[in-house]
Amino acid sequence: MGVRKHFPMRRFSYILVDLSLTFVGVLSALAVDNFRESLVENNREKEYLIAFRDALQSDTVTINTELQRCFFKLNAASKFIDLIERRDSSSNEKFEEATQSILMLIDPAYNTATYEDLKSTGNSRIIRNGELRNAIISHYTYLNKLTAIQQSYIPNISYNKFFMDQFNYDEFVLPQNQSYQKILNRFRQDNEAQLYLKRLQKEMIVYRNSLIYSALPRTLSLLEKVDTELQ
Repeated sequence: MGVRKHFPMRRFSYILVDLSLTFVGVLSALAVDNFRESLVENNREKEYLIAFRDALQSDTVTINTELQRCFFKLNAASKFIDLIERRDSSSNEKFEEATQSILMLIDPAYNTATYEDLKSTGNSRIIRNGELRNAIISHYTYLNKLTAIQQSYIPNISYNKFFMDQFNYDEFVLPQNQSYQKILNRFRQDNEAQLYLKRLQKEMIVYRNSLIYSALPRTLSLLEKVDTELQ
């Protein structure tokens, strides 16, 4: 009779143990799933950060290249003005070099693909460091605005009609066979072309300063933050 009295209690203990084991098993499975998900997110975050580092390094090269172009273009405009004002008896070769520098296209192509992917997929929270995440958003938002401002300068500092109209078709195709004095005489008679060259000098300084004092330091600062996060 004593055994029968304790049987329900013992059975309840077995059930409780089974429930406990089941509960622990579920918690363990959830913990394993969370761990696996955490590993996946960590790997995805690292991939994004590496991609951002590569993009920022690429942008640094782009900005430095554009700065060099600014230097060449600014010097070429000064050289051309000197030639027009007859303060320089430069050779035909130097004239052609100055012409090509003035016609050089200024159009920086920043690498924003990683940021656009992060934004379009809504994965910005994958960057767990809130300060870094905000720095990335702030940088690329500013870069988009800067690009829009710089784009307004590009028609003037690249292929300007007042400059190009001074050249005949043959002088573009076979510049080595042309006398640069003929072209300079046209510039001397065209105030708009001369004004363009003087305006170009100022615009190149503004454009250059936007790279030196805005784009470059911001890019280097974010690159340092990303590098630190990857360490």
